[in-house]
Amino acid sequence: MASADVAAAAPAPTLRNRGKVAVAAGVGVGAAAAASPAKKVVASSGFGYRPARNNFASIPDAPSCKQLRTPTYDANDKLSWSLGGSLAYLSFIAAAVCYFYVRSTEMLRSPVGITPYGAFVIAVELLGASSVLLYGLCIVRRLPGAERAASAAGVVPAGTHVHVLVPCYTESLAIVAETVWAAADADLPSGAESTVWLLDDGGDPAKKEWVEGLNAGRGGAAAIDVGARVRYLSGRARAKDEANGKAANLNAALEHIFGSKSAPRPTDCVAVFDADQVAEPSFFTKTLPALAASPDTALVLTPQRFANVDDAADIFNHSNRHFWEAMIPGLTAWGMVVCTGTNLVLRADALARVGW
Repeated sequence: MASADVAAAAPAPTLRNRGKVAVAAGVGVGAAAAASPAKKVVASSGFGYRPARNNFASIPDAPSCKQLRTPTYDANDKLSWSLGGSLAYLSFIAAAVCYFYVRSTEMLRSPVGITPYGAFVIAVELLGASSVLLYGLCIVRRLPGAERAASAAGVVPAGTHVHVLVPCYTESLAIVAETVWAAADADLPSGAESTVWLLDDGGDPAKKEWVEGLNAGRGGAAAIDVGARVRYLSGRARAKDEANGKAANLNAALEHIFGSKSAPRPTDCVAVFDADQVAEPSFFTKTLPALAASPDTALVLTPQRFANVDDAADIFNHSNRHFWEAMIPGLTAWGMVVCTGTNLVLRADALARVGW
């Protein structure tokens, strides 16, 4: 779970400027806005939970975005080829062709010919090379405006309402409470409001009681402020041997919130956080302006990182930096939409047109 600013005992995390904003949209993306001050909220015993930090949705300040060359994409941008990426890609292809030519001819010249083991090794090598070829396609196209100023973000319309969906099943209350609290306590742009929905597929009485306690204002002034924006939803009909519990849980919640598919207003938005994804306080003050930057932008996606993984020591790439820093921008440059299912904000009317 993530760094939550509800923790009074723990110091403010210094990790917010170390991620990148990767924004994917149906046809375009917006740049991140400047960071807002972090809130410090003290939750009283019994309604405030302080689990160990795991992972969270992190968005950097605008200068960090520029320093890290976070790409942004707009429908009107003209995409171009990356000279460096294209040269690296062609060099790999040339080296691979040369290698496999030499490898196969030498095997054919061998007195024993091609053995089953030798054929197996070549097959594995070909499979590995083909995966690199597919990955390499992500670096041959580039996005213009990679350092677009944060001031280019749009103005969030008055009346914007963000419905934050937090699906859970058997996760502990300590983990889920941290996520819900951080989402409800996050800063919002002027004129925007939010409702955080805890979608409990497990029907845990403890989670329901915790939300009811927030709604009743138990836990002090902070709980009153947060509790006014938190709702508990459970009891949907689960299909037998259901394989896609999270998707069905989200669809049932959207049907409950909006009813008819034509119900969402243009100012309605939907955000999704996994049960252990704790948002930074500035999450909405950066994603909502990015969403408002263009009417063609339907989805804003942010990276995530693990608070218990040291970037400098992450030799096995647990944080998937190549995915956030190379693959998503590259796929966006090819006009492909990437959605990881969490750490995202999207327009509810666009989602309704797709259907739930």
